[in-house]
Amino acid sequence: MDIQTKLVRVDRQRSSPGSFIDPEFVMHIVFAGSFVFQYQREVYSVRGHDMVLMPPNTLHALVDHSGIDMMVVHFNDRSLDLERESFPPVLSLSSAEFYPLQGLALLLERSWPGADAHLRAACDGMVGAMLGMYLHYGDSRRKSTEGREAFKNWEALKDAIQYARQRYADPELSISDLSGRVGLSYNYFCTLFHEYTNETPLHYLSRVRLEAAKELLFNERKNVTEAAAACGFKSIQQFSKVFRKLEGVSPTRWLKSQ
Repeated sequence: MDIQTKLVRVDRQRSSPGSFIDPEFVMHIVFAGSFVFQYQREVYSVRGHDMVLMPPNTLHALVDHSGIDMMVVHFNDRSLDLERESFPPVLSLSSAEFYPLQGLALLLERSWPGADAHLRAACDGMVGAMLGMYLHYGDSRRKSTEGREAFKNWEALKDAIQYARQRYADPELSISDLSGRVGLSYNYFCTLFHEYTNETPLHYLSRVRLEAAKELLFNERKNVTEAAAACGFKSIQQFSKVFRKLEGVSPTRWLKSQ
């Protein structure tokens, strides 16, 4: 293993449903609560004592949730090919299997982010140990890929989502552009998108733009006008309307609460 940890966070009671595609591996250690997880045509009911592991650039969706308490770890490992190995994306562990993993996860939470190279290396080691547990328990639960039906037009949907994430800053980017890019009619694309992700393409694009704008507002201290313009909103009025709709408060009130 050659682990490089990119992000560690703990989500408690605040995870939002939606579709995701990440450039690195994403591991979920679920302490409590539950959520519905979609991966290609398969739907999983995930709950406490489960592990979820997604390969890089893999489209997946969190459809619904109830009181989630889980750790989310983003990492790189060039030596690992989950799709080739046919490991299941979700593992349900017994209490005896889960408690050592939970201990590692809590230690990782206290140690991240390491301020020096030694502590960063320790965090990488803990993530590697957690991954090792997943591979150990998953080895006996491999899934045969023979006869499995791929989600219809899944690659087209994945391409459209990647394109939206690359081009969200263009205010002229439209849902018609996304459907045209992948060669699907506008109506069928919207139906397919909602069927898989449980949200409309417009809602998804708005959410991607909003998350990018929040990053600029909070971490880079951009003002509201700068953040809106940089993230594909055509006007400050449109930005404020979308912000209120998705966050429930104005951008100014959101900033004050952070």
